[in-house]
This record gives sequence, structure tokens and C-alpha cells, in this order.
Amino acid sequence: MTSAAVSSPSVPGELALAAGQRRAWFLHDRAPADPDLNVGVTYRLTGALDAERLRAAVGAVVARHEALRTVYGSGADGDPYRIVLDT
Repeated sequence: MTSAAVSSPSVPGELALAAGQRRAWFLHDRAPADPDLNVGVTYRLTGALDAERLRAAVGAVVARHEALRTVYGSGADGDPYRIVLDT
């Protein structure tokens, strides 16, 4: 299987939040212990597990999707921002 190259974000550093991200940030800020925005999933694997191949596969997915490398914070003024981490 091959995959197309994915470009990095055009602007490094702190980025503004999209409307949906701002809403999720606001809800979490008001009730940080509320798990409503979390999705828990469990997978049962059978057979031999090649941990290195699994690690490489998860790493490839994270490298390809910037949403999985995004962290959120808020500035001194309280405004939220996001930063996309390098792979």
C-alpha cells in the first residue's frame, strides 16, 4: 500500500482554533473532568504481536494526520491556541 505525501502546516507556532475546536476547548475548560469529549475504544488482538511493526504503523498514522499531533493551550489573555507538533 502506498500513501500520498502530506504537507506540514503552512504556519508554524501558535494557530487560531477552528469553531469546533474552540467549542471543545471551551467545554473542557468549564468541566475538565467531564469525559463527554473522550472516546474510549478497546481492541482485542489475537495471535503473535510484532510490537515494533505496531509501533511503526501507529507512528505512520500520527505522522500523516496533524490532528493527532496537535496540542492546545491558552495565552496570558486566556485565548486558546493550537500548536501542531513535528513528527
